Amino acid sequence: MIVSTVDAMNRKRCKSMSRRSLAARAVVTLSLGAGLALAAGTASAQVRLPPDHCEGALLVAEQIKQRYDISPRLEASFQKFRLSNCDVLTSFERDTEVDVKAFLEFRLRFEAWKVCNDDPLKRGCQ
Repeated sequence: MIVSTVDAMNRKRCKSMSRRSLAARAVVTLSLGAGLALAAGTASAQVRLPPDHCEGALLVAEQIKQRYDISPRLEASFQKFRLSNCDVLTSFERDTEVDVKAFLEFRLRFEAWKVCNDDPLKRGCQ
């Protein structure tokens, strides 16, 4: 009699645990699905520079392209940046040491341009 009571309790506990684990799996699956959906939405979002900064960045990019013999992939990256209206999330592909130097100079010159654009009287901007 005690054995059958214990068996009945074990069966009841197993069913309860099975329901809980099924519910837990459902919650995890829904959470992962929602996370992936949000990530996919974020990946397509664009963060663009303001129009005056975009114009400055494109001017600096043209100067860099004239100064350096950059790879076709970096050239395409600058083109993609231009076509995206200066999406700051644009990936800039660099294949060579020249590309690395050119892109570094692009970033530095653009930062300097922004500083001088915001405060033309600042030392070093004239």
